[in-house]
Amino acid sequence: MKIISAALFLLSACTVSIFAEVRPAGIFCDHKANQRDNTAQPWARWWWLGNAVDEDNISDLLKEYSDSGIGGVEICPIYGAKGWEDKFVEFLSPRWVELLEYTLQKGEQYGIEVDLTTGTGWPFGGEMVTKDTASSGVILKRYTPKDGKISEKLPSEELIYISAVSAKGKRLDITGNADKGFLEWQAPEGSWEVYAVFMKRPVQRVKRAAPGGEGYVLNPYSTDAIKDYLKAFDKAFSELETYPNSFFHDSFEYYGADWTEDFFEEFTRRRGYDLREHIEALYGEAGSDIQNRVKYDYRKTLSELHIEVIEEWTRWCNSKGSLSRNQAHGAPANLIDLYAASDIPETEIFREVDFKQYPMIKLCSSAAHLKGGNLASSETFTWLNEHFQTSLNDLKPASDFLFLSGINHIFFHGIPYSPKEAKWPGWQFYASVNLGPQGGLWRNLPAYNSYAARCQAALQEGRPDSDILLYFPVHDLWNTGGKAYKTFGVHNQDEWLRHSSFYRLSMKLWEEGWTYDAVSDRFLQKAACENGKIIINSRQYDAVIIPECLYINLSTMQKLFELAEQGAEVMFQKHLPPRVPGLADKDKREAELRKILKEAIQSLKPYSYLPPANMVHKTGKGEIRAAIIDSLLNKSNLKRETFADKGIRFVRRSRDEGFNYFLVNLSDNNIDGWIELSKQAESVLLIDPLYEEKFGRAAIKKANGKTNVYIQLRPDQSIILKTFSSQKCGAGQWEYCEKTCKPIEIEGRWDVEFVSGGPALPEGEKIKALMSWTNFKDEQCRRFHGTARYSIRFDKPDIQADKWKLGLGEVCSSARIYLNGKLLGVVWAKPFVIDVNELKSEDNLLQVEVTNLPANRIRDLDKRDVDWKYFYNINVVDIDYEPFDASDWPIKKSGLLGPVVLTPQKIIDITR
Repeated sequence: MKIISAALFLLSACTVSIFAEVRPAGIFCDHKANQRDNTAQPWARWWWLGNAVDEDNISDLLKEYSDSGIGGVEICPIYGAKGWEDKFVEFLSPRWVELLEYTLQKGEQYGIEVDLTTGTGWPFGGEMVTKDTASSGVILKRYTPKDGKISEKLPSEELIYISAVSAKGKRLDITGNADKGFLEWQAPEGSWEVYAVFMKRPVQRVKRAAPGGEGYVLNPYSTDAIKDYLKAFDKAFSELETYPNSFFHDSFEYYGADWTEDFFEEFTRRRGYDLREHIEALYGEAGSDIQNRVKYDYRKTLSELHIEVIEEWTRWCNSKGSLSRNQAHGAPANLIDLYAASDIPETEIFREVDFKQYPMIKLCSSAAHLKGGNLASSETFTWLNEHFQTSLNDLKPASDFLFLSGINHIFFHGIPYSPKEAKWPGWQFYASVNLGPQGGLWRNLPAYNSYAARCQAALQEGRPDSDILLYFPVHDLWNTGGKAYKTFGVHNQDEWLRHSSFYRLSMKLWEEGWTYDAVSDRFLQKAACENGKIIINSRQYDAVIIPECLYINLSTMQKLFELAEQGAEVMFQKHLPPRVPGLADKDKREAELRKILKEAIQSLKPYSYLPPANMVHKTGKGEIRAAIIDSLLNKSNLKRETFADKGIRFVRRSRDEGFNYFLVNLSDNNIDGWIELSKQAESVLLIDPLYEEKFGRAAIKKANGKTNVYIQLRPDQSIILKTFSSQKCGAGQWEYCEKTCKPIEIEGRWDVEFVSGGPALPEGEKIKALMSWTNFKDEQCRRFHGTARYSIRFDKPDIQADKWKLGLGEVCSSARIYLNGKLLGVVWAKPFVIDVNELKSEDNLLQVEVTNLPANRIRDLDKRDVDWKYFYNINVVDIDYEPFDASDWPIKKSGLLGPVVLTPQKIIDITR
């Protein structure tokens, strides 16, 4: 159990509400009387290299992680370190299970949860996978008879089917003409093409496997295969008394897996016709309407099969008392339904922070909301920067973007297990960012962890609060030409997502302050309408919007009209989609769709789009409307958050007593003024999550029946608004400040002392002008990674001020600040400022302990050819997946560069 800050308790769902009768002293509760919910803290993927772990190191590391503010770890066994082979432990062996059980016990002791990947490396697979249960791929070959005859040597893979198709559409099954790897066939009169289908199995081995985890990759489309796979875990865990908090499945990286042994049979059962009768549709990229519909059916079948595998795996996890956590992206599946097939959907961000990824990440958080869950997680900071060059400051915009996208449970990527016996920099994972004790950020990482915990506490409290259901038109993505096998990944969004009407509308809604969850056909079928609200698994929405699309399921259109009949607000961007996807009974289904459409449109021409003009069809208690999106939104009953026009982005949660807003100023301007909320509030609590206990009651005013809140936000600054609908918050007033004059630089002699780090502590210096310590005289400064203490004495400026802001200027890369022997706090994110409430009139002692990044020390190791990259498999690579070499890196600035300034502040009364 750990102590949580008062600000975190303010956000916790289990704490008392802050009403007028609750005095500030009662806000904070008794720390020890409250069990911490550590899902609010960041968790970390924990790579067990070679499974070369032991009890002493496990205990020490878990304690260290817990003390730093990490709430949980996910064990991921991978390849090992060279020279440590005698320590390797076979995956799922009795000794490995013993170590897992010990880890679970120590996790409980230290208040840190333990998750586990259901395998080693990725994706699912290992020695328990046979050729019969391994992933498989389809090989399609096309032959044209020469002089009416085919005589061909066939591929060595398993033959499934051969069809001859004439130009007039006649079909012959000539599979029996294949013998001993050759096809001999005399074509009848006419023009013929021959299509041969082969299955390659297995197609992949486990990537980055740990000892004992090597083997084939599992078939991701077979529930029988996943059941057989999990038997190995049942056997190994038969004596296990405690199971992991959750089991994990990584992103869909089943390369080349586009088939399964019984695919023809499954296709017929699900789609209502035999794929073999249209096998030529899978060949080539261009296609007729019929061929595109067959490809749609192929893609939909793969989607259903994989979703069922994840659902089966989830049932197994739940049978152990554990949760399932799944990354759906990369799969050939409807991502909303696949994310929702697990207990905790998980997305990821890769490399840079790119706001264009918002619609993609919203698919994950939307699935969590629609299924009635509370947590949406993310693999976070993967390759955010080059090894050893990522700062804590880099973490904040990435975290904030995820929070704005509805993610509230982040997982570091990650921390490699590194024993104390390993020399610095210890054991490394091939992909950055290393957020463990040897990664270079550890000393001040607890400050970031506290920030993330405060944010996630607000974003886990209550319920998600979105007004709009935005339909995800997967049928337009599937019912197209191109290669038959189509995946929806994070890394190929330009191919499938960013050209779509869904993407454009999603970005528009986000930028203009409208709130939405993306919804699939499957979840719409679960919807009901009560008192004008659309309800799915207890989540309430005010309207559903269908982006401009061509195809829609007949059952979905029927459901939308049913919801409108019950009183729901149903809106179509530009037009009602006039076509149904898929091939079976196409004409019959489209005739039924057109009957529905004719209820709304009196003169409907075949397959015509509606013009972008207003169309209103009243039905029952509600109405169906089609128009351009601005007209739809402006004439709806929906309310947006108008402060989005200032460049503020937000996410909102509802509580019984009010709402939680998480706001980030993504503009380049300071925001100092009133913002209007779409939700009424009697009082509002402001919480600055960057600091330990900075919160207070906001200034509010009512104008035109709206609640307005006064905020002050720097660019990239985040803040939490906690509103109370009917009663007043009992906290003290938030301090609004303005500077009374220009910043005053603290000048004089700085005493610089190196206090911890390596490879050796450089000689300190006394300097008058702040500079990078890499410019100091001692050569050790150019290779040093660690902490230096900057000390200076100064008198209080002769200026009237209610309080002061201390700004450090340029910091490379984070700092702890002490004033007169007292810790003021840790600054780790730009602009590196902190409040100062008290200054002595004379002889103030300012001490700034700055920790730099490890880049210069790594550079020195590589320049001297020190062997620290001694790992199997991919070893250590750079961000471009080339062999890692830092020897030619430029020396990175380090230390306190300033200028260090004091800015006098006047507390202003906004209510006057």
